[in-house]
Amino acid sequence: MKRIILGLSLVLILVQNGFALTEAELNRRALEVLNSTLDCANAAEKYFTKESTLQKCIEAVNVIQKYYEPGLKGSLSQSAFNTGLIYYEVKNNKIKAYEYWFLAAKYGNKSASKNLSIMCKQDPWACK
Repeated sequence: MKRIILGLSLVLILVQNGFALTEAELNRRALEVLNSTLDCANAAEKYFTKESTLQKCIEAVNVIQKYYEPGLKGSLSQSAFNTGLIYYEVKNNKIKAYEYWFLAAKYGNKSASKNLSIMCKQDPWACK
């Protein structure tokens, strides 16, 4: 009987994105998303021009996209916006800025939409 109960507790899973995940795995993913999002936001606020900030924000976008679900929309749009801003302001890479701002705008970031509009009028070659 103990074995059946243990087996049932292991079978209690949450289904996300078509994959069966244990509660521990969901918690691990949530923590990874939260940490990477906070790393990007904190670094962008304090050390905007550092290369490590750009890497933290790229990592945040990648982690959020990897585990994406509708509840992460705000985190994804803000991390993508920050990444685009760094590419535009610090790296002077308008093509990469466009890619990240486009992603941020797609998920509802109004600042990214505004920046895309301005950039695409000034430098239409950067907007594919």
